[in-house]
Amino acid sequence: WIRSRPPITNLYDTFLFIASVGVLVSLVIELINRRRIGLTIAPILGAVVIMLARKYRLTRGSDISETLRRGRRVRVDSAVLSLWITGGQSSPQVGLAVGKIVGNSVVRSRVSRCLRHGIAPLVAQLPAGAHLVIRALPGADRVSSEEWTGRFAQALGLAGVVDKSVDVGITLGDNSHE
Repeated sequence: WIRSRPPITNLYDTFLFIASVGVLVSLVIELINRRRIGLTIAPILGAVVIMLARKYRLTRGSDISETLRRGRRVRVDSAVLSLWITGGQSSPQVGLAVGKIVGNSVVRSRVSRCLRHGIAPLVAQLPAGAHLVIRALPGADRVSSEEWTGRFAQALGLAGVVDKSVDVGITLGDNSHE
């Protein structure tokens, strides 16, 4: 624990941390009560939370490429959002593209963490079958997670997907290649 914060670096780690704490609490309950309730809850809770973590990640390169090629682009300051509604009934999935142009590996890792935390509150508002890829541009390292949340809400609102809540400068793009 550094700076009184849990050891979380990204959205996936958040799910793992929640699963770990939930399992530990269940085991402590078992030590206190000894009625096998904690032993029943711990593995179920751990498995369900870890499955939820993977459910929202867009990780296959082909899916990310397809979203970047077919999706509607919305530029927000130092990021470009590509949103493609596949028409399926699967959960919305989010992927990141943070290249070397953003900075060295430490900067890219920090930017990825900020982007994940910025989009996390909005994932539930995305329609079923949505694939969203966030491509970071130079200057993305100067924006906090909270600022990203407002900018993403505004951008997705402009795209007609979620309610707009913050007024920022945004330009819409089409499906043509840059």
